[in-house]
Amino acid sequence: MLPNELKEDIITLPQTDQHTIVIVTGNGLRHQRFAKRIQQAFPDQVVAWYELDNTVSRKETHPNNTKNAISNNIQAPTTSKINKILSRLSQEIPKSLSKYGFLGTLKKMGALLSHIYYRVFIMRNTGKKMLEAEKALFQEELRELEKSTTLVSIKIHPNDVHGKIFIDEIKKLHPYFFLTLSGPLYRESLLQSIRGAAINQHAGHSPLFKGSNTIHWALYHRDLTHVSSTIHITTTGADAGQILRRSNPCLFPYDSIETVFLRTVALGTELMIESVNEIMQNKQVKVFAQPKSMGKTYLNKSYNFHIAKAVNRDFNTSWLHDELNNQRNF
Repeated sequence: MLPNELKEDIITLPQTDQHTIVIVTGNGLRHQRFAKRIQQAFPDQVVAWYELDNTVSRKETHPNNTKNAISNNIQAPTTSKINKILSRLSQEIPKSLSKYGFLGTLKKMGALLSHIYYRVFIMRNTGKKMLEAEKALFQEELRELEKSTTLVSIKIHPNDVHGKIFIDEIKKLHPYFFLTLSGPLYRESLLQSIRGAAINQHAGHSPLFKGSNTIHWALYHRDLTHVSSTIHITTTGADAGQILRRSNPCLFPYDSIETVFLRTVALGTELMIESVNEIMQNKQVKVFAQPKSMGKTYLNKSYNFHIAKAVNRDFNTSWLHDELNNQRNF
């Protein structure tokens, strides 16, 4: 539960009885579960739930900061992205032929075609499998949660979290807690408007695995000890804030890549609730700093075709089943 290998510290948060909560999530079923579990645990405190949705029109035009976004998803490509890749392919072939010759061009185009194959087929199939796994694990629970939660989400475009309208809305709400699951990095001006604590739920073992697809990277390294969920203070860095909680989910031999990830997310939501409860009851909170020299921040683009193929191969050959049985027999 606590990362005792890291340096411990105590922070003191403002004393108050007004523990209002603002929630920001993605728009998957796991995000809805997060928002509704928080509402169920703190029914009188949650004042707003913002749901990030790429299909919603932007309220503002401002510099695009999504290049710095860190997501816990493997995002399926849009048609426009695929067209851009194909356009790049048609432009690069003539340049490559003149510079590298025929064999060099074949090598470079092979790498690009692998990238296209990954984006078009692997990623789209992954998104479909994730949705099916979410329904299997969370749909029934969500039906029950909806009976005790009534707050409707406010859908906004992910880019709008950087805009003046959104930041002004948060400043007016002046929440004590700003709780997030998925989304981009947040600006300092927004984080400073939170009265108590901005806290993020990260599906990964910080500080060793920060950024995107970190559960998948742990699986790629065949390292179940780092299949973890981390609850940390939100900063402008990717999953870099002081840690409040960190733990490993209970896994089963029949789990898929998707259910391993989703069990980690579900655990993280319960850790978030525990952390918020602790802060409400005791404003002096134990935290653990993340050394800047430790670990790595993974970018979404780094999880390429070859990495995804290796992880899928392990699960198709029952690696998880065998690994868990070996641990049980040890």
